[in-house]
Amino acid sequence: MERLKGKVAIIIGAGQSPGEAMGIGRATTISFLREGAAVLAVDRNVSGAQESVAQGGRMLMLMSSRPMSRTHRVLLRLWTQQ
Repeated sequence: MERLKGKVAIIIGAGQSPGEAMGIGRATTISFLREGAAVLAVDRNVSGAQESVAQGGRMLMLMSSRPMSRTHRVLLRLWTQQ
């Protein structure tokens, strides 16, 4: 199913707990990608986020341990306009 096709989601903690066990952010990211959403994944755990990307779908990863900066907001705006 693609219930979220055409939607954009921003998920904080998208790379939590790489490996078999996973956190809520990573599980949500994978579910949203499978349902067709474009995902802006924000996390400081690059390896976990890369595992999420491997699930397929349209995803942009931002590595950050702080709230969204002006640069992040501009990047998000440009990405969602594509």
